[in-house]
Amino acid sequence: MSRRFKASKYKNAAPKTMKHEPWVRDLSVGSYNCSSSYIKASAAFVAFNINPTGSQLGVVALDSDGTSHSILNAHSDLVTDFDFSPFEDGLLATGSADSTVKVWCINGDQLGDLSTLSPEVVTSSKHRRVENVAFHPTAEYLLSYSSQNSINLWDVLYNKELLHGKT
Repeated sequence: MSRRFKASKYKNAAPKTMKHEPWVRDLSVGSYNCSSSYIKASAAFVAFNINPTGSQLGVVALDSDGTSHSILNAHSDLVTDFDFSPFEDGLLATGSADSTVKVWCINGDQLGDLSTLSPEVVTSSKHRRVENVAFHPTAEYLLSYSSQNSINLWDVLYNKELLHGKT
C-alpha cells in the first residue's frame, strides 16, 4: 500500500522567472474603434495603436530597452488594421478608415523619428473603409486588404493591383 504512488522527481523544482530588463512594459495599447489588431510584431519590431482616435501607431524595436517608443503618423483617420511582412521585418502595412492602405519601410536607424517617415506604397479602396490588411504568409510582397464587400490583392514590389473582387 505504501508503494501505490511514485514520488515525483520534480518535487523540489522551482520555476525560473525572467528578469524584468528584457520586458517591454507600460505601453498604452489599443483603440476602442479598431476592428482587428491592437498589437503586431515582427522579428525586429512591435507596433501598436496608441491614441483613442487611432491614427497613430507606436513602434518599439525588440532589441531596445523597451522604455521608449517612436510614433508613426500613419493616417488621417482611424487605423483599422496593420500587419508586418513575414519576409522583411521592417515592412509594415496599415489600413484605415480614410480608405487607404499604406506600406511603410521601417529601419532601426530611423526609429528615433518616425513622424517624418513617408509611405513606400499608397493604395486606395475607392471611398470605402479598409477593414483588414494581411501579408501573404508564403508569397513575398503579396498584400491583401478588404473593404465592405470587396477584396484586393496588391503586389507591393511592383506597386500594382493584381485582383479586385467583390463578394
